[in-house]
Amino acid sequence: MAPELTPDAFSAWARAVGLNADPEHLEKLRPEVEALAGRLAPLDAIPVDDIPIEQAVGGLE
Repeated sequence: MAPELTPDAFSAWARAVGLNADPEHLEKLRPEVEALAGRLAPLDAIPVDDIPIEQAVGGLE
């Protein structure tokens, strides 16, 4: 999810992930979710191509 979603886009995303809340509550949540998405974004840059699937999936040692 990209930061700075419009209220309508955030509402649609919330419904898609099963979050049913009134518009006022969603507006309170939106900045927090956007901030969390921004903090998680750098994880996409971690190189994982060289990690074998056996090591990437927990419990398969």
